[in-house]
Amino acid sequence: MPGVPAPRMRAAGKIIADEARRLASAWSKQIPPEIRVEARTGAVSIRSHTGPSYPNEMPRVRHPVFGFGTTGNEWSATHRPSPPWVTNAHRPFLAPAAAAKADDAAAEIAKTIDDVCHEMGFEGTG
Repeated sequence: MPGVPAPRMRAAGKIIADEARRLASAWSKQIPPEIRVEARTGAVSIRSHTGPSYPNEMPRVRHPVFGFGTTGNEWSATHRPSPPWVTNAHRPFLAPAAAAKADDAAAEIAKTIDDVCHEMGFEGTG
């Protein structure tokens, strides 16, 4: 049997992506518009390629903090102190969205059965 068609997978992925956008929008203006859904038969990918995505989604990510006076010293052409490294706040948005919307996404994928029955001429389906 062929897999779930790409349009159904895309619709299921969109359900989860919309929730991920909602969760991330509480603390980021960059991430929500960069969340993308890509689908093919039997598979869907939900991704965000913007800079803050990885450090917030993954726990214990360390990164440098750049900026004027971040170490108490002034930045200048002759004196450039090393920026401090901090552990980023863990604010996952993709995994919690998938967990929260798994049933809704599964219901969308299950509509494939109705689609197939309808294509075979059965009445009372999608």
